Amino acid sequence: MKFKDLDGLEYEFDNISGAIYQSYDYIKEPLPNSDRIIENQKKRRNIINSIMLGNSQKLNINNLTKQYYIDNGIKQLTFKLTDQCNMRCKYCTYSDYYPFTSMYGNQQLKISDALKGVDIYMDVIKKHNSVWTNVELKPTFTFYGGEPLLQFDVIKQIVEYIETKYSKYEAAYLMTTNALLINDEISKFIKKHNFHISISLDGYRENHNRNRVTVAGKGTFEQIDKIIRKYLLDYKNWNIFMCYDFKTDFDRLINRDRFGLGEDYFYDHIAKITLVCDVNTNYYNQFNKIDYNKYVNKIKTIKKSFIDKISNGKDLNFLERIFFEYEFILIDDRNKYTPNYSFYEVPLGNCIPGDKLFLQTDGSFTLCEKVPNYEEFILGDINTGIDIEKVKKLINKINEDFLVKCRNCEISRLCSVCYAMLYKDNDGKFSIDKKICDNQKEILKKKLGIYASLKRKNNSIFDYFYVDRYLNNN
Repeated sequence: MKFKDLDGLEYEFDNISGAIYQSYDYIKEPLPNSDRIIENQKKRRNIINSIMLGNSQKLNINNLTKQYYIDNGIKQLTFKLTDQCNMRCKYCTYSDYYPFTSMYGNQQLKISDALKGVDIYMDVIKKHNSVWTNVELKPTFTFYGGEPLLQFDVIKQIVEYIETKYSKYEAAYLMTTNALLINDEISKFIKKHNFHISISLDGYRENHNRNRVTVAGKGTFEQIDKIIRKYLLDYKNWNIFMCYDFKTDFDRLINRDRFGLGEDYFYDHIAKITLVCDVNTNYYNQFNKIDYNKYVNKIKTIKKSFIDKISNGKDLNFLERIFFEYEFILIDDRNKYTPNYSFYEVPLGNCIPGDKLFLQTDGSFTLCEKVPNYEEFILGDINTGIDIEKVKKLINKINEDFLVKCRNCEISRLCSVCYAMLYKDNDGKFSIDKKICDNQKEILKKKLGIYASLKRKNNSIFDYFYVDRYLNNN
């Protein structure tokens, strides 16, 4: 892919090696730091090149067995405890705005099914740790909903089972919650078992109350604020996840003096800021062109400030850091996108189904909480565990339905394509909106241009964040 930096200098991104070249009339000069990426690719260049040229030398899907999960482990087991929720957030994927996902319902995960899921997951963890003693995995359990605290009794039983049967393992517990149900009992339990709690709080009061409402349509910021102050200010293991859309006032968000209620804890605990999902949805039909243009211009202003500050060694505010810092770190550390193996038609950052497990209320396993509700995404259940034939069938279908079209893509190594972005067309084939691909290429061109400008002026600009583990492991 050819692109220009902020000063108009021309560059090329080599999708095979991951190197970035500055373009001249007769030579190509690697951008500083690219040499270690090129060196690291030598032993893998042939297979990657073959894949990109469309040959059949990608790894044979028949070589994918259950041993893969023993060797690599399963990152976490997430319990979908219930389809119910005590709120009706307007952008929730359960809402009518997202036609391909589940709806609110009355299903609840049975404790017997949950415990079977624990045993299946822990069997893989035990086998992995017995073989790979130098890279032992810590079992991680995440509680999800709907609203998971509606099933607090089930959570207690699951944790008790884990800590009784698997007491020698230091299990980690995570939960995403709207926090409205936290009380004395739940607070003590969370703290006793060292839960990592992520609370959904959309910034300042008016922005939160615009979308995060009760079943009766009433804003919830004031209730959550009281609960945080009563139960969580003396606890360290909690953070805030925030969503934003075209109506969010970023100037107010970064201004402590204007933030209002919650200012004293928001900035210390904000961990993630995410655009309301814009894939396979009609949520954004409610906004007009003025809203959109205002939003785009504000993002450009924040990006300009980020470039100026990081170029001159100035401190970033939390919004600049969360919005842009990590994106450029991923480009700088792009070697992580080079797979040691790939069952896909192109080398990309997509997961192998089963790297994480999401246990649904009916006892079936799917990829994660974000994927559409398609039968093909069911990987097994609490009676069979991961069905390796279903995993193979899904990867084959993804390859045949649309990844074959990506063989000549110029940016597949930096692509963030994900199962959550897919939809089925009228022929039952998985596809991704062409606008998403085109938009991603344009965005990456601009990011690469900014990245090249920053690296050219200061080659060590991202070294404070760089982790060399990918190179050291080869």
